[in-house]
Amino acid sequence: MRGANEASDEFHFFALATAIGTAIGRRVYTYQGMNLYTNMYTALVGETTRVKKSTALRPLVDQIMGDLRVSVLSSVSSAEGLCQFLINADESKERRLLITLSELSTLLRKARQDSVSNIIPVLTDRYDMGPVFEVPTRASPLIITNPTISILAGTTGEWLEADMRVEDIEGGFIPRFMFIHGQRQTKIPLPVAPDIKEFSRHLTEAVTKARELKCYMTVKDGTATTEWEKFYMTWETRIDDPFLYTVLARLPSHVMKFATLYAALDEKREIEAEHMGAALCVGDFLIDSTREVFRSIEMSGAVRLEKKVIAMLHGGSPMLRSDLHRRLSGRIRADQLDGILRGLQASDRVKMGTDKEGKKWVTLQ
Repeated sequence: MRGANEASDEFHFFALATAIGTAIGRRVYTYQGMNLYTNMYTALVGETTRVKKSTALRPLVDQIMGDLRVSVLSSVSSAEGLCQFLINADESKERRLLITLSELSTLLRKARQDSVSNIIPVLTDRYDMGPVFEVPTRASPLIITNPTISILAGTTGEWLEADMRVEDIEGGFIPRFMFIHGQRQTKIPLPVAPDIKEFSRHLTEAVTKARELKCYMTVKDGTATTEWEKFYMTWETRIDDPFLYTVLARLPSHVMKFATLYAALDEKREIEAEHMGAALCVGDFLIDSTREVFRSIEMSGAVRLEKKVIAMLHGGSPMLRSDLHRRLSGRIRADQLDGILRGLQASDRVKMGTDKEGKKWVTLQ
């Protein structure tokens, strides 16, 4: 889509890969300790709004996802709403869903503001594509079988810094994402409308053939196996930052998903050397891209403050909230501290209460 908009090639590539992986759904999979499907969680990260993240999403949503028979949901706030949407979705789409979010941090922030929201843990769990998605309700549980869920989101480093929390990382939600750093290619004063219909027709044909494989994908003996084993045994040595290592914990899964995707689009039932080689290039890119995204965010501002609060409470005895705020004076507003404490309480890391004089206290769980 070069010439059609100013979004980077990286954004277009990973947005399209996420769409195709979702469209293939459960028809093709491999095994990495569990069944591994081609669904993906992808975050397109621009330095500013000028990077045009949303323009990489629009062509997918406007026509391509419909042609690929994939449902699209542009916002999600509750597990119940998500499950109900899938139950009501067009049966011809085989419960394949792409969640498109113009801003990932909005989901993080809203989930934290709603004290009863369980959407982040649910999305974390659904990444692994368990066969049954069940949500308890007051009446009777909502149950749907064999859904495919992917996420394609935009964000900026500033928004991540503002809204990412420790539990988002340690709980596994953030490491499930591929973080794609992109820069605007060039200014295009008069964009040319792309021929989406023709492109979508060819893409639909390729995805249809991949779906027809309906197979468990293995890695072919020889070069493909050797290259995968070499990568798997050494990738951790390329990351010397503990925070970056945590964010990239799912890197082997990302690489194997791409290897499976490439083989399926090539109408193969085995991952061959060329598929593995291309997927390993994606892995190399993801290491560099994630490092660039989090270059100035060793820990997000909120995460750093959470760490400070936890450290101050390590003495064991309850601390008055006013004393805690005084010790943090100059670094955080009172309402920011209250938000952090609510988040820590929701993740069962601190306990709060009120003494006989009505003063609020906080202690570690």
